[in-house]
Amino acid sequence: MTVYKVIDTDISMNYAIGEEVIGSVEADSPNEAIAKVMNDLGVDVLSAFDPEGYKAHVLKHLKAVKIWVRGDKVQVPHKGRMTTGTVVRHDPGESYQGKRVGTEFYVVDVGEYASIKVPKHKVRNI
Repeated sequence: MTVYKVIDTDISMNYAIGEEVIGSVEADSPNEAIAKVMNDLGVDVLSAFDPEGYKAHVLKHLKAVKIWVRGDKVQVPHKGRMTTGTVVRHDPGESYQGKRVGTEFYVVDVGEYASIKVPKHKVRNI
């Protein structure tokens, strides 16, 4: 099982600027993660009013993003090249009044004295 974070990317539907995290779940695939989160939110009741419109919104604006956990092997940029390292922890960034203002990052052990902080978008799967 892999941990996925389900994100709503529709700017007109959320209260924060950018992407809004709806939930995090363990699942075998991204589609299963979206289905679990929508079931937890009680979407079956909401979709009864406009099933086609809601289904189109879910398929168009929701995505599931993998979250690496402690011990996962990843590739990160370090000293001008891609280096293999081990995830130590994930930091979701800072929040101010309910909005994300910091950058999400991972702390990765690359075999040196100190671990490095790597922004989420720079981490690659092996």
